Amino acid sequence: MPENAQITSTKSDIPSGQQSRWTARVTTIQQAQRAIAAELILGATEMSKSMRTEAQLWSELLSKLAEAHSVKNLADTWGECGRHQLDFARRETKRWFKHGLHALEIATGLLKGAKRDATGPA
Repeated sequence: MPENAQITSTKSDIPSGQQSRWTARVTTIQQAQRAIAAELILGATEMSKSMRTEAQLWSELLSKLAEAHSVKNLADTWGECGRHQLDFARRETKRWFKHGLHALEIATGLLKGAKRDATGPA
């Protein structure tokens, strides 16, 4: 495309009914993008917090293993801390999936609402 080429179509070339539908659709897509971005930011924040907690749990595990003076103490510590690690991982994974599901529901709801608006009342 030449550098000097200009778009010749203006807003006045588009019928007002189509323009308002087009504007509503673009607005809906922007809202869906904002909602998904907000959920991604929230999810990233939550993930960084959980990673920090996970690092603390590993640190505690290592210090408890270092304090163990017998094989029995090692086994007990490993079993107890291992359960804590797995419980934490299970809870966090569940929470991450909830964030993803929530973002999907928001975007789907916005798009379904836009479809209803474009076609008239449901």
